[in-house]
Amino acid sequence: MRKRNGFKIIPLLGCCLLLSSCNIFDLLPGQNSSYDLGTVVPPTPSAEGVYEKVDLTKDYTYRDISLSSRLDAIPSEGEYTLLVLPIEFTDYPFSSSDIDNLNTALSAENGTGYWESLSSYYEKASYGKLKLHFEIANIYDTNMTAYTAYSKYAGIDDNGITLINAALTSYKRSNATKKFDSDGNGYLDGVIAVYSCPDSQSGDLNFNDAADFYWAYTYWATSDPSTISPSLNLYFWMSIDFIYTEPQSVFETRKIDAHTLCHEFGHMLGLDDYYPSGNSNFYPTGWLTMMDGNILDHDAFSKIALGWIEPTVVTDSATVEITTSASNPQAIVIPSSGWNWTAFGEYIVMELYTPTGLNELDSKVQYTGRPKGYTIPGVRVYHVDARLAEVTLTASSWGDEVNSEWDYYYGTKLNPADTSSMFRYYQVAATNCYKDAAFADPAYSLIELIDASSPKTDPFKRGEAADNDTLFTTGEEFSLSKYSAYFPGVVSLNDGTEFPYSVKFNYVGSDKANITITKE
Repeated sequence: MRKRNGFKIIPLLGCCLLLSSCNIFDLLPGQNSSYDLGTVVPPTPSAEGVYEKVDLTKDYTYRDISLSSRLDAIPSEGEYTLLVLPIEFTDYPFSSSDIDNLNTALSAENGTGYWESLSSYYEKASYGKLKLHFEIANIYDTNMTAYTAYSKYAGIDDNGITLINAALTSYKRSNATKKFDSDGNGYLDGVIAVYSCPDSQSGDLNFNDAADFYWAYTYWATSDPSTISPSLNLYFWMSIDFIYTEPQSVFETRKIDAHTLCHEFGHMLGLDDYYPSGNSNFYPTGWLTMMDGNILDHDAFSKIALGWIEPTVVTDSATVEITTSASNPQAIVIPSSGWNWTAFGEYIVMELYTPTGLNELDSKVQYTGRPKGYTIPGVRVYHVDARLAEVTLTASSWGDEVNSEWDYYYGTKLNPADTSSMFRYYQVAATNCYKDAAFADPAYSLIELIDASSPKTDPFKRGEAADNDTLFTTGEEFSLSKYSAYFPGVVSLNDGTEFPYSVKFNYVGSDKANITITKE
Protein backbone atom coordinates (compact mmCIF):
# COMPACT_ATOMS: atom_id res chain seq x y z
CA MET A 1 0.00 0.00 0.00
CA ARG A 2 1.00 3.63 -0.36
CA LYS A 3 0.63 5.09 3.10
CA ARG A 4 -0.97 8.52 3.15
CA ASN A 5 -2.04 11.41 5.28
CA GLY A 6 -4.87 12.53 3.06
CA PHE A 7 -4.77 11.84 -0.65
CA LYS A 8 -1.16 12.71 -1.41
CA ILE A 9 1.57 13.17 1.13
CA ILE A 10 3.31 16.51 0.76
CA PRO A 11 5.93 16.19 3.49
CA LEU A 12 7.03 19.82 3.34
CA LEU A 13 3.54 21.28 3.44
CA GLY A 14 1.45 20.90 6.56
CA CYS A 15 -1.73 22.34 5.17
CA CYS A 16 -5.15 21.11 4.20
CA LEU A 17 -6.21 21.56 0.61
CA LEU A 18 -9.39 23.47 -0.11
CA LEU A 19 -10.94 21.58 -3.00
CA SER A 20 -12.92 23.48 -5.59
CA SER A 21 -13.74 22.14 -9.03
CA CYS A 22 -14.23 23.94 -12.31
CA ASN A 23 -14.24 21.86 -15.46
CA ILE A 24 -12.34 23.83 -18.09
CA PHE A 25 -12.11 21.07 -20.65
CA ASP A 26 -13.00 23.37 -23.52
CA LEU A 27 -9.89 25.46 -22.77
CA LEU A 28 -7.52 22.68 -23.85
CA PRO A 29 -4.61 22.44 -23.34
CA GLY A 30 -4.72 24.12 -19.93
CA GLN A 31 -5.70 26.98 -17.71
CA ASN A 32 -5.53 30.65 -18.65
CA SER A 33 -1.99 30.85 -17.31
CA SER A 34 1.02 32.96 -18.16
CA TYR A 35 3.47 30.05 -18.28
CA ASP A 36 4.14 27.62 -21.12
CA LEU A 37 1.45 24.94 -21.38
CA GLY A 38 3.22 23.05 -24.13
CA THR A 39 1.75 22.13 -27.49
CA VAL A 40 -0.46 19.19 -28.40
CA VAL A 41 1.13 17.62 -31.48
CA PRO A 42 -0.61 14.42 -32.62
CA PRO A 43 1.65 11.91 -34.39
CA THR A 44 1.25 10.95 -38.04
CA PRO A 45 -1.54 8.38 -38.50
CA SER A 46 -0.84 5.06 -40.22
CA ALA A 47 -4.43 5.10 -41.50
CA GLU A 48 -7.39 7.42 -41.06
CA GLY A 49 -7.78 7.87 -37.30
CA VAL A 50 -5.24 5.14 -36.42
CA TYR A 51 -1.96 6.02 -34.71
CA GLU A 52 0.43 3.16 -34.00
CA LYS A 53 3.04 2.88 -31.24
CA VAL A 54 2.28 6.23 -29.63
CA ASP A 55 4.56 7.25 -26.76
CA LEU A 56 2.17 8.77 -24.23
CA THR A 57 4.91 9.61 -21.70
CA LYS A 58 7.15 11.71 -23.95
CA ASP A 59 5.87 14.94 -22.38
CA TYR A 60 5.88 13.88 -18.74
CA THR A 61 5.90 10.74 -16.65
CA TYR A 62 4.61 9.55 -13.30
CA ARG A 63 8.01 10.45 -11.91
CA ASP A 64 7.75 14.03 -13.21
CA ILE A 65 4.36 14.33 -11.54
CA SER A 66 5.75 13.04 -8.23
CA LEU A 67 8.79 15.31 -8.40
CA SER A 68 6.54 18.35 -8.84
CA SER A 69 5.53 17.88 -5.19
CA ARG A 70 9.08 17.00 -4.03
CA LEU A 71 8.26 13.31 -3.81
CA ASP A 72 10.83 11.14 -5.55
CA ALA A 73 10.00 8.18 -7.77
CA ILE A 74 12.22 5.68 -9.51
CA PRO A 75 12.47 6.12 -13.29
CA SER A 76 10.48 3.42 -15.07
CA GLU A 77 13.06 2.88 -17.80
CA GLY A 78 16.78 2.21 -17.45
CA GLU A 79 19.06 0.26 -15.13
CA TYR A 80 19.26 1.06 -11.42
CA THR A 81 20.76 -0.29 -8.20
CA LEU A 82 18.80 0.13 -4.97
CA LEU A 83 19.99 -0.10 -1.40
CA VAL A 84 18.33 -2.69 0.86
CA LEU A 85 18.55 -2.26 4.65
CA PRO A 86 17.77 -5.26 6.89
CA ILE A 87 16.69 -3.98 10.33
CA GLU A 88 16.76 -6.42 13.24
CA PHE A 89 14.98 -6.43 16.61
CA THR A 90 16.43 -8.34 19.55
CA ASP A 91 13.33 -10.48 20.13
CA TYR A 92 12.90 -11.36 16.45
CA PRO A 93 16.35 -11.99 14.94
CA PHE A 94 16.62 -12.85 11.26
CA SER A 95 17.02 -16.57 10.66
CA SER A 96 20.22 -17.96 9.20
CA SER A 97 18.61 -18.16 5.76
CA ASP A 98 16.53 -14.96 5.70
CA ILE A 99 19.10 -12.70 4.07
CA ASP A 100 19.98 -15.26 1.39
CA ASN A 101 16.27 -15.72 0.73
CA LEU A 102 15.78 -11.96 0.59
CA ASN A 103 18.51 -11.75 -2.03
CA THR A 104 16.73 -14.48 -4.02
CA ALA A 105 13.38 -12.67 -3.76
CA LEU A 106 14.97 -9.46 -4.98
CA SER A 107 17.50 -10.53 -7.55
CA ALA A 108 17.21 -14.12 -8.79
CA GLU A 109 17.61 -13.88 -12.55
CA ASN A 110 15.40 -16.89 -13.24
CA GLY A 111 12.90 -16.35 -10.43
CA THR A 112 12.68 -17.80 -6.95
CA GLY A 113 11.71 -21.35 -7.86
CA TYR A 114 8.13 -20.50 -6.95
CA TRP A 115 7.48 -17.32 -8.93
CA GLU A 116 9.42 -14.30 -10.16
CA SER A 117 11.96 -12.28 -8.23
CA LEU A 118 11.41 -8.53 -8.04
CA SER A 119 14.02 -7.91 -10.73
CA SER A 120 12.82 -10.66 -13.09
CA TYR A 121 9.19 -9.54 -12.68
CA TYR A 122 9.91 -5.96 -13.69
CA GLU A 123 12.22 -6.87 -16.52
CA LYS A 124 9.38 -8.95 -18.00
CA ALA A 125 6.58 -6.51 -17.15
CA SER A 126 8.52 -3.67 -18.80
CA TYR A 127 9.47 -5.76 -21.85
CA GLY A 128 13.12 -5.28 -20.96
CA LYS A 129 12.93 -1.52 -20.40
CA LEU A 130 13.60 -1.66 -16.63
CA LYS A 131 16.50 -3.58 -15.11
CA LEU A 132 16.92 -3.63 -11.34
CA HIS A 133 19.83 -4.56 -9.10
CA PHE A 134 19.99 -4.56 -5.32
CA GLU A 135 22.74 -4.25 -2.74
CA ILE A 136 21.85 -5.68 0.66
CA ALA A 137 23.62 -3.97 3.55
CA ASN A 138 24.81 -5.78 6.65
CA ILE A 139 22.07 -6.36 9.21
CA TYR A 140 21.46 -3.28 11.34
CA ASP A 141 20.94 -4.23 15.00
CA THR A 142 18.52 -1.82 16.65
CA ASN A 143 19.42 -3.08 20.16
CA MET A 144 15.74 -2.90 21.04
CA THR A 145 12.72 -5.15 20.94
CA ALA A 146 10.01 -4.72 18.33
CA TYR A 147 7.67 -3.45 21.04
CA THR A 148 10.18 -0.88 22.27
CA ALA A 149 10.52 0.50 18.75
CA TYR A 150 6.74 0.48 18.36
CA SER A 151 6.18 2.35 21.61
CA LYS A 152 8.79 4.97 20.67
CA TYR A 153 7.81 5.63 17.06
CA ALA A 154 4.33 4.39 16.16
CA GLY A 155 2.52 7.21 17.92
CA ILE A 156 4.36 10.03 16.15
CA ASP A 157 3.61 9.05 12.55
CA ASP A 158 7.24 8.03 12.12
CA ASN A 159 6.52 5.27 9.58
CA GLY A 160 9.87 3.63 10.18
CA ILE A 161 11.89 6.68 9.15
CA THR A 162 13.95 6.95 12.36
CA LEU A 163 15.04 3.31 12.21
CA ILE A 164 15.74 3.46 8.48
CA ASN A 165 17.86 6.58 8.88
CA ALA A 166 19.76 4.90 11.73
CA ALA A 167 20.43 1.88 9.51
CA LEU A 168 21.45 4.19 6.66
CA THR A 169 23.84 6.13 8.90
CA SER A 170 25.41 2.85 10.00
CA TYR A 171 25.83 1.79 6.37
CA LYS A 172 27.40 5.13 5.43
CA ARG A 173 30.17 4.72 8.01
CA SER A 174 31.84 2.18 5.74
CA ASN A 175 30.19 2.73 2.36
CA ALA A 176 29.53 5.49 -0.15
CA THR A 177 25.96 5.97 -1.36
CA LYS A 178 26.41 8.11 -4.50
CA LYS A 179 25.94 5.04 -6.71
CA PHE A 180 22.35 4.78 -5.43
CA ASP A 181 21.53 8.31 -6.68
CA SER A 182 21.33 7.85 -10.44
CA ASP A 183 20.06 11.35 -11.26
CA GLY A 184 22.34 13.19 -8.83
CA ASN A 185 19.46 14.97 -7.08
CA GLY A 186 20.93 14.32 -3.64
CA TYR A 187 18.45 11.61 -2.70
CA LEU A 188 18.81 7.85 -2.86
CA ASP A 189 16.70 6.61 -5.77
CA GLY A 190 14.80 4.36 -3.38
CA VAL A 191 15.45 2.29 -0.27
CA ILE A 192 13.91 -1.05 0.65
CA ALA A 193 13.83 -1.46 4.43
CA VAL A 194 13.11 -4.97 5.69
CA TYR A 195 12.43 -5.43 9.40
CA SER A 196 12.83 -8.76 11.19
CA CYS A 197 9.60 -9.02 13.19
CA PRO A 198 6.25 -10.31 11.88
CA ASP A 199 3.80 -7.87 10.34
CA SER A 200 0.89 -6.43 12.32
CA GLN A 201 -1.79 -8.55 10.69
CA SER A 202 -0.05 -11.91 10.88
CA GLY A 203 -1.12 -12.65 14.45
CA ASP A 204 2.47 -13.56 15.28
CA LEU A 205 3.58 -10.36 17.01
CA ASN A 206 3.90 -10.58 20.80
CA PHE A 207 1.87 -7.37 21.24
CA ASN A 208 -1.02 -5.53 19.61
CA ASP A 209 0.19 -3.23 16.82
CA ALA A 210 -2.95 -1.10 16.71
CA ALA A 211 -1.24 1.53 14.53
CA ASP A 212 -0.16 -0.96 11.83
CA PHE A 213 3.38 0.33 12.27
CA TYR A 214 4.65 -3.08 11.21
CA TRP A 215 3.01 -3.41 7.82
CA ALA A 216 4.15 -3.03 4.19
CA TYR A 217 3.92 0.47 2.78
CA THR A 218 5.67 3.07 0.66
CA TYR A 219 6.44 6.49 2.09
CA TRP A 220 8.73 9.51 1.79
CA ALA A 221 11.12 11.02 4.33
CA THR A 222 11.77 14.74 4.70
CA SER A 223 15.49 15.35 4.66
CA ASP A 224 17.89 17.74 3.01
CA PRO A 225 19.46 16.45 -0.21
CA SER A 226 23.19 15.84 -0.44
CA THR A 227 25.02 15.11 -3.67
CA ILE A 228 28.05 13.98 -1.64
CA SER A 229 26.19 11.58 0.65
CA PRO A 230 22.65 11.17 -0.76
CA SER A 231 19.90 11.06 1.84
CA LEU A 232 16.61 9.22 2.32
CA ASN A 233 13.45 10.26 0.49
CA LEU A 234 11.53 7.40 -1.15
CA TYR A 235 11.40 4.04 0.61
CA PHE A 236 9.25 1.08 1.39
CA TRP A 237 9.05 -0.68 4.73
CA MET A 238 8.09 -4.34 5.07
CA SER A 239 8.45 -7.44 7.21
CA ILE A 240 10.80 -10.24 6.18
CA ASP A 241 7.70 -12.45 6.38
CA PHE A 242 6.39 -10.83 3.20
CA ILE A 243 9.01 -12.66 1.11
CA TYR A 244 7.44 -16.02 1.99
CA THR A 245 4.23 -17.79 1.05
CA GLU A 246 1.77 -18.69 3.79
CA PRO A 247 1.60 -22.50 4.15
CA GLN A 248 -1.98 -23.73 3.93
CA SER A 249 -1.30 -26.90 5.93
CA VAL A 250 1.29 -28.37 8.28
CA PHE A 251 2.59 -30.40 5.37
CA GLU A 252 3.53 -27.34 3.31
CA THR A 253 6.79 -25.43 3.57
CA ARG A 254 7.21 -21.72 2.99
CA LYS A 255 8.33 -20.71 -0.49
CA ILE A 256 10.20 -17.56 -1.45
CA ASP A 257 7.66 -15.17 -2.92
CA ALA A 258 8.02 -11.61 -4.30
CA HIS A 259 4.33 -10.65 -4.75
CA THR A 260 4.39 -7.96 -2.03
CA LEU A 261 7.76 -6.68 -3.22
CA CYS A 262 6.33 -6.28 -6.73
CA HIS A 263 3.29 -4.36 -5.49
CA GLU A 264 5.27 -1.99 -3.28
CA PHE A 265 7.81 -1.38 -6.00
CA GLY A 266 4.92 -0.27 -8.23
CA HIS A 267 4.43 2.60 -5.76
CA MET A 268 8.12 3.45 -6.01
CA LEU A 269 7.53 3.95 -9.74
CA GLY A 270 4.61 6.29 -8.98
CA LEU A 271 1.63 3.93 -9.30
CA ASP A 272 -1.32 4.25 -6.94
CA ASP A 273 -3.25 1.54 -5.10
CA TYR A 274 -6.20 0.32 -7.17
CA TYR A 275 -8.10 -1.21 -4.24
CA PRO A 276 -10.47 0.73 -1.94
CA SER A 277 -9.70 2.20 1.46
CA GLY A 278 -11.56 2.09 4.74
CA ASN A 279 -14.98 0.46 4.70
CA SER A 280 -15.56 0.80 0.98
CA ASN A 281 -16.57 -2.38 -0.80
CA PHE A 282 -15.90 -1.02 -4.31
CA TYR A 283 -13.03 -2.81 -6.06
CA PRO A 284 -12.89 -0.96 -9.41
CA THR A 285 -10.38 -3.34 -11.00
CA GLY A 286 -11.93 -6.50 -9.57
CA TRP A 287 -8.80 -7.55 -7.62
CA LEU A 288 -7.10 -8.95 -10.71
CA THR A 289 -4.08 -6.75 -11.32
CA MET A 290 -0.84 -6.13 -9.44
CA MET A 291 -1.76 -2.74 -7.94
CA ASP A 292 -5.07 -4.15 -6.71
CA GLY A 293 -4.66 -7.70 -5.45
CA ASN A 294 -0.84 -8.03 -5.48
CA ILE A 295 -1.20 -10.62 -8.23
CA LEU A 296 -0.66 -11.10 -11.96
CA ASP A 297 1.07 -8.74 -14.37
CA HIS A 298 0.50 -5.00 -14.37
CA ASP A 299 -2.52 -3.86 -16.40
CA ALA A 300 -2.26 -1.98 -19.68
CA PHE A 301 -2.98 1.44 -18.16
CA SER A 302 -0.13 1.08 -15.66
CA LYS A 303 2.21 -0.01 -18.44
CA ILE A 304 1.15 2.88 -20.68
CA ALA A 305 1.63 5.37 -17.84
CA LEU A 306 5.10 3.96 -17.15
CA GLY A 307 6.11 4.11 -20.81
CA TRP A 308 6.30 0.35 -21.32
CA ILE A 309 3.42 0.11 -23.79
CA GLU A 310 3.12 2.49 -26.72
CA PRO A 311 -0.50 1.81 -27.66
CA THR A 312 -2.42 2.06 -30.88
CA VAL A 313 -4.63 5.15 -30.57
CA VAL A 314 -7.92 5.10 -32.49
CA THR A 315 -9.97 8.26 -33.13
CA ASP A 316 -12.09 7.11 -36.07
CA SER A 317 -13.69 3.94 -37.44
CA ALA A 318 -11.07 1.21 -37.84
CA THR A 319 -10.31 -2.47 -37.41
CA VAL A 320 -7.24 -3.17 -35.30
CA GLU A 321 -5.43 -6.31 -34.18
CA ILE A 322 -3.42 -6.73 -30.99
CA THR A 323 -1.54 -9.62 -29.43
CA THR A 324 -1.27 -10.49 -25.75
CA SER A 325 0.13 -7.86 -23.40
CA ALA A 326 1.67 -10.73 -21.41
CA SER A 327 4.52 -10.82 -23.91
CA ASN A 328 4.03 -7.88 -26.29
CA PRO A 329 3.75 -4.14 -25.55
CA GLN A 330 0.38 -3.72 -27.25
CA ALA A 331 -2.94 -2.13 -26.30
CA ILE A 332 -5.64 0.06 -27.85
CA VAL A 333 -6.60 3.51 -26.56
CA ILE A 334 -9.82 5.28 -27.58
CA PRO A 335 -9.55 8.77 -26.08
CA SER A 336 -11.91 11.50 -25.02
CA SER A 337 -12.44 14.12 -27.73
CA GLY A 338 -10.38 16.73 -25.86
CA TRP A 339 -7.47 14.48 -24.96
CA ASN A 340 -3.94 15.93 -24.79
CA TRP A 341 -2.05 12.89 -26.14
CA THR A 342 -0.55 11.92 -22.80
CA ALA A 343 -1.11 8.93 -20.52
CA PHE A 344 -2.70 11.35 -18.06
CA GLY A 345 -6.10 11.93 -19.61
CA GLU A 346 -9.43 10.15 -19.95
CA TYR A 347 -9.86 7.23 -22.30
CA ILE A 348 -10.89 3.62 -22.83
CA VAL A 349 -7.99 1.17 -22.93
CA MET A 350 -8.19 -2.41 -24.18
CA GLU A 351 -5.64 -5.21 -23.88
CA LEU A 352 -5.60 -8.90 -24.76
CA TYR A 353 -5.12 -10.90 -21.57
CA THR A 354 -3.78 -14.45 -21.66
CA PRO A 355 -2.97 -16.69 -18.66
CA THR A 356 0.68 -16.79 -19.65
CA GLY A 357 3.93 -15.12 -18.62
CA LEU A 358 3.56 -13.16 -15.39
CA ASN A 359 -0.13 -14.14 -15.29
CA GLU A 360 0.44 -17.89 -15.37
CA LEU A 361 1.09 -18.77 -11.73
CA ASP A 362 -1.74 -16.66 -10.29
CA SER A 363 -4.21 -18.12 -12.80
CA LYS A 364 -3.33 -21.62 -11.57
CA VAL A 365 -2.42 -21.21 -7.88
CA GLN A 366 -4.59 -19.06 -5.62
CA TYR A 367 -2.63 -16.38 -3.78
CA THR A 368 -3.69 -16.23 -0.12
CA GLY A 369 -6.80 -14.12 0.33
CA ARG A 370 -7.18 -13.40 -3.40
CA PRO A 371 -9.21 -14.88 -6.25
CA LYS A 372 -7.47 -16.80 -8.99
CA GLY A 373 -6.57 -14.91 -12.12
CA TYR A 374 -8.44 -15.35 -15.37
CA THR A 375 -7.81 -18.76 -16.93
CA ILE A 376 -8.89 -17.97 -20.50
CA PRO A 377 -7.82 -15.43 -23.12
CA GLY A 378 -10.01 -12.36 -23.40
CA VAL A 379 -9.97 -8.59 -23.78
CA ARG A 380 -9.92 -6.44 -20.67
CA VAL A 381 -11.68 -3.11 -21.17
CA TYR A 382 -10.90 -0.30 -18.72
CA HIS A 383 -12.26 3.21 -18.29
CA VAL A 384 -9.29 5.37 -17.27
CA ASP A 385 -9.57 8.87 -15.81
CA ALA A 386 -5.97 9.88 -15.13
CA ARG A 387 -6.48 13.61 -15.70
CA LEU A 388 -4.13 15.82 -13.74
CA ALA A 389 -4.98 18.30 -11.03
CA GLU A 390 -2.86 21.43 -10.97
CA VAL A 391 -2.70 22.57 -7.34
CA THR A 392 -1.60 26.04 -6.27
CA LEU A 393 -0.88 26.96 -2.67
CA THR A 394 -0.35 30.62 -1.84
CA ALA A 395 0.50 32.32 1.44
CA SER A 396 -1.87 35.03 2.56
CA SER A 397 -0.60 38.55 3.09
CA TRP A 398 -1.92 38.73 6.65
CA GLY A 399 -0.35 35.72 8.30
CA ASP A 400 0.42 32.05 8.04
CA GLU A 401 -2.86 30.99 6.44
CA VAL A 402 -2.45 29.12 3.16
CA ASN A 403 -4.90 29.53 0.31
CA SER A 404 -5.37 26.51 -1.94
CA GLU A 405 -7.01 26.06 -5.30
CA TRP A 406 -6.91 23.45 -8.04
CA ASP A 407 -8.19 22.79 -11.50
CA TYR A 408 -7.89 20.10 -14.13
CA TYR A 409 -4.76 20.58 -16.20
CA TYR A 410 -4.60 19.64 -19.88
CA GLY A 411 -1.23 21.03 -20.86
CA THR A 412 1.63 18.94 -22.19
CA LYS A 413 4.25 20.64 -20.05
CA LEU A 414 4.38 20.67 -16.25
CA ASN A 415 5.18 23.95 -14.53
CA PRO A 416 5.89 23.25 -10.86
CA ALA A 417 6.91 26.27 -8.81
CA ASP A 418 8.29 26.92 -5.35
CA THR A 419 8.67 30.52 -4.21
CA SER A 420 8.37 32.33 -0.91
CA SER A 421 4.69 33.00 -1.60
CA MET A 422 3.52 30.18 -3.87
CA PHE A 423 3.88 26.42 -4.35
CA ARG A 424 2.45 24.69 -7.44
CA TYR A 425 2.42 20.96 -8.08
CA TYR A 426 0.52 18.26 -9.97
CA GLN A 427 -1.09 14.94 -9.19
CA VAL A 428 -3.63 12.61 -10.73
CA ALA A 429 -7.02 13.92 -9.59
CA ALA A 430 -8.97 10.66 -9.37
CA THR A 431 -8.15 7.57 -7.35
CA ASN A 432 -9.51 4.13 -6.54
CA CYS A 433 -8.31 4.53 -2.94
CA TYR A 434 -9.05 7.28 -0.38
CA LYS A 435 -11.73 8.70 -2.67
CA ASP A 436 -13.07 11.17 -0.11
CA ALA A 437 -9.67 12.89 -0.02
CA ALA A 438 -9.16 12.96 -3.79
CA PHE A 439 -9.41 16.12 -5.84
CA ALA A 440 -11.81 14.52 -8.32
CA ASP A 441 -15.44 13.69 -7.62
CA PRO A 442 -15.48 10.54 -5.42
CA ALA A 443 -17.68 8.91 -8.06
CA TYR A 444 -14.72 8.97 -10.45
CA SER A 445 -12.15 6.18 -10.43
CA LEU A 446 -8.62 6.32 -11.75
CA ILE A 447 -9.09 2.98 -13.49
CA GLU A 448 -12.25 0.88 -13.63
CA LEU A 449 -12.69 -2.51 -15.22
CA ILE A 450 -15.83 -3.08 -17.30
CA ASP A 451 -17.45 -6.49 -16.82
CA ALA A 452 -18.55 -7.91 -20.17
CA SER A 453 -21.16 -10.14 -18.51
CA SER A 454 -22.85 -7.38 -16.49
CA PRO A 455 -23.82 -4.38 -18.63
CA LYS A 456 -26.66 -3.15 -16.39
CA THR A 457 -24.99 -3.27 -12.97
CA ASP A 458 -21.41 -2.92 -11.75
CA PRO A 459 -20.53 -6.03 -9.69
CA PHE A 460 -17.31 -4.47 -8.43
CA LYS A 461 -19.34 -1.97 -6.40
CA ARG A 462 -20.61 -4.99 -4.46
CA GLY A 463 -17.07 -6.14 -3.74
CA GLU A 464 -17.18 -8.95 -6.27
CA ALA A 465 -14.03 -10.14 -7.98
CA ALA A 466 -13.48 -10.27 -11.71
CA ASP A 467 -13.57 -13.70 -13.35
CA ASN A 468 -13.48 -15.25 -16.81
CA ASP A 469 -16.92 -13.83 -17.63
CA THR A 470 -15.54 -10.31 -17.12
CA LEU A 471 -13.40 -10.62 -20.25
CA PHE A 472 -14.77 -9.64 -23.66
CA THR A 473 -14.66 -12.58 -26.05
CA THR A 474 -15.47 -13.28 -29.70
CA GLY A 475 -18.76 -11.76 -30.86
CA GLU A 476 -19.33 -9.43 -27.89
CA GLU A 477 -19.76 -5.67 -28.16
CA PHE A 478 -19.03 -2.64 -26.02
CA SER A 479 -20.41 0.90 -26.05
CA LEU A 480 -20.91 3.54 -23.39
CA SER A 481 -24.69 3.41 -23.77
CA LYS A 482 -24.74 -0.37 -23.25
CA TYR A 483 -22.39 -0.24 -20.24
CA SER A 484 -23.53 3.07 -18.75
CA ALA A 485 -23.46 1.56 -15.23
CA TYR A 486 -19.67 1.96 -15.26
CA PHE A 487 -19.76 5.68 -16.10
CA PRO A 488 -20.81 8.22 -13.44
CA GLY A 489 -22.00 10.54 -16.21
CA VAL A 490 -24.24 7.73 -17.56
CA VAL A 491 -24.40 9.25 -21.05
CA SER A 492 -20.96 10.85 -21.06
CA LEU A 493 -17.39 10.46 -19.92
CA ASN A 494 -16.30 12.09 -16.66
CA ASP A 495 -15.12 15.19 -18.51
CA GLY A 496 -18.66 15.71 -19.83
CA THR A 497 -17.93 14.78 -23.45
CA GLU A 498 -19.67 12.10 -25.46
CA PHE A 499 -18.03 8.80 -26.37
CA PRO A 500 -19.33 8.20 -29.91
CA TYR A 501 -17.78 4.76 -30.40
CA SER A 502 -18.98 1.19 -30.43
CA VAL A 503 -16.60 -1.75 -30.28
CA LYS A 504 -17.07 -5.22 -31.79
CA PHE A 505 -14.78 -8.07 -30.81
CA ASN A 506 -14.62 -9.98 -34.08
CA TYR A 507 -12.17 -12.58 -32.85
CA VAL A 508 -10.49 -13.11 -29.49
CA GLY A 509 -8.01 -15.92 -29.00
CA SER A 510 -4.71 -16.62 -27.32
CA ASP A 511 -2.90 -15.56 -30.50
CA LYS A 512 -4.60 -12.22 -31.15
CA ALA A 513 -7.71 -10.07 -30.86
CA ASN A 514 -9.33 -8.55 -33.94
CA ILE A 515 -11.42 -5.55 -32.95
CA THR A 516 -13.60 -3.18 -34.97
CA ILE A 517 -14.16 0.32 -33.60
CA THR A 518 -16.98 2.29 -35.19
CA LYS A 519 -17.30 6.03 -34.72
CA GLU A 520 -20.96 6.95 -34.89
